[in-house]
Amino acid sequence: LCLAVQETPPTEVILVDASDTDESEKVVYRIASDTRLPASLIRCAAIGSARQRNLGLDVQRGEFVVFLDDDVTFGEHFLANLIAPMLADSNQRIGGTAGLITNELGGPLSRCNRAALRLVLGCDPLGAEGRLIGPAFQMPLLSAPSEPTPVEWMPCCCAYRAAALGSLRFREHFSGYSFMEDVDLSYRVSRSYQLLVVPKARLVHLGMGSASQPDWFRDGKQRIINRHFVLRHTMRDRRMSSLLRLLAFELLYTPMASLRACIRDGQWSRAWQQIAGRFSGALSLAGGRSS
Repeated sequence: LCLAVQETPPTEVILVDASDTDESEKVVYRIASDTRLPASLIRCAAIGSARQRNLGLDVQRGEFVVFLDDDVTFGEHFLANLIAPMLADSNQRIGGTAGLITNELGGPLSRCNRAALRLVLGCDPLGAEGRLIGPAFQMPLLSAPSEPTPVEWMPCCCAYRAAALGSLRFREHFSGYSFMEDVDLSYRVSRSYQLLVVPKARLVHLGMGSASQPDWFRDGKQRIINRHFVLRHTMRDRRMSSLLRLLAFELLYTPMASLRACIRDGQWSRAWQQIAGRFSGALSLAGGRSS
């Protein structure tokens, strides 16, 4: 277990489980017996990342709260490096820090891809790394920074100062896989506090949750609906031009990128289901429905 070897061990480990097996109980028992870390298990009746994280957040007692997916791995200095900027911040202006997911950097953009993104996002993506831009698109970092870097959004493998969160919670409008729930919460925190990506806090996302996603149609539908929610309610952008950019991004740019990826990985069925889901979500939005 990555948590068992941390230079700075957590004061408590909370596992929120929505599965229908007892495997999580075995994991908590193993953590408690093998590492002596204070571990607890919370049962959640419905599967939903936002709901599950809120249950853990409501009972945690630390100055800092760290959210981790169950399919990440990291080294022994991860937690120490992750919270170091907040510990050194005497003015408490830093509200959250994110680790650097080394296998999910955006990478260099081709001239064609950069032009296409500029068209649908309404700005040059090279100047927008780490920001929430255009049609509620969370622009990733394209390369690893050398120093802690300010951002407007963080993925769920991150830490927050509990005081910065206050009464803010993950919006449970984002159900199931809850795509964009992490972006929504972190962007709201960034309106009052600084957020940083910490390059020394490195981790790898194994992507096991994505690989086991059983319903790619629902996944595609959820993506466009949730992005629309973030555009209207989080960014408070109700301009028609932004809506059109969202539709262009979700119904043109993303499907084309998915089909190009299929040439490499051969996952044609997954791509077509997601594309169909996106168009179904667009029809739901046109009809005033958001589920």
